[in-house]
Amino acid sequence: MKNLFIALAVAVLLPASFSSCKKKKAEPPPAAVAAPAPAKPAVKYKALAALKDMAKARIARYAETFSKMDSKFPGTVAFGNALKTVDASKLDADALTVKSPDFWRATMELRSDPGVAFACAHLYAMQGNLRKADAWLLLGSPGTDAAMKADQESLRQAVAAAEAELAAAVKKGSDMVEAKMADEAVKIYGEVIADHPQNVAAFYGKAASLQLKDAKAAEKERGELLAKATALYPFYPDASRKDLKTLSADVLPFLQGKGALKDFAAGCEKLGAYDFAAQAFWMLTLTGKAQNQMLPHFYYNLKKSGLVTFVEQTASDRFKKEVEQLEGIASGQDAAEAGDEAEESGVLHSCKAEVGMLCNSVRKNPKAALICVKRYQYEGGLSKGCRKFLKSLDAPEPEE
Repeated sequence: MKNLFIALAVAVLLPASFSSCKKKKAEPPPAAVAAPAPAKPAVKYKALAALKDMAKARIARYAETFSKMDSKFPGTVAFGNALKTVDASKLDADALTVKSPDFWRATMELRSDPGVAFACAHLYAMQGNLRKADAWLLLGSPGTDAAMKADQESLRQAVAAAEAELAAAVKKGSDMVEAKMADEAVKIYGEVIADHPQNVAAFYGKAASLQLKDAKAAEKERGELLAKATALYPFYPDASRKDLKTLSADVLPFLQGKGALKDFAAGCEKLGAYDFAAQAFWMLTLTGKAQNQMLPHFYYNLKKSGLVTFVEQTASDRFKKEVEQLEGIASGQDAAEAGDEAEESGVLHSCKAEVGMLCNSVRKNPKAALICVKRYQYEGGLSKGCRKFLKSLDAPEPEE
């Protein structure tokens, strides 16, 4: 009886599925679960990545617009078609713009329309050269209409956000320099350059770090770093500045006020910033009577940029002759005729371009601008020629 009771209890308590398992057919094994996709690497500079994405989308829009222009604008159409081939991973913004005959043909065809300059700014932003992106936005701004104002401002804000993000990384290096920790500074700047090879401040900072570590042993490497920085952006305080924190300051290579554009153009020419000079002189050709005076300088700077064939094809015989005269003066062949006055004028223009770039942020405050100029003069942020020129004016010591 006891055994019967146990048997009944087991029969009642066991689940039906268990008691009938022999009657069911074997079920197929569950489908294999796909392995999760590997996580994407974390984006180190989010603001920079967002800027590049914005620029990429707008470049596609510029490409579509320019490539569909009327055939009477062949340079613009060719520039638009070139933009369609842009590959972010292999982008060379210089080659597509300031080194390209199609870019300058488009500039000449569309005259005061800022679209070509803005496309240039977006290409530099897409490449990560924030300084040049901001500069080309500024160079295109005189022709900006209401329709393009939104693009200009949104890109400028995105550039500023990326600059602020990168400045924090650069500051770590400058803090190490100030603490005389050269090895740590070199490492930090090297990491910034590896992540963002268009970071001008990092190149200057690393050069300063090597100078602190062993100036003689690092002379060659420092020279290479400074050459790369200058190629990325010709207007920048040199690495001998005492206050290296200012290397991340947001400064623009432009002068404002009456005659400012002409001073800037002449200064760029003297400094060897031929792409900026060419664009500035082109803008000056659009101001009526100044055209015949400015076109020779426009072509001269294009020729100095390496666009010799383009100048030969587009410049009239008259302007070609005037370009040759400018080349003669620049090479010193006419130095005796030019005299000291012309030499001083060249230094003055060059100095104005430098000062306008460095002190642009305080240009609306005369007192602050004067203090800014004095500070750069005495701390070494200006070129040797500019400092010498300012000293000749007996500028007083900066006020505390």
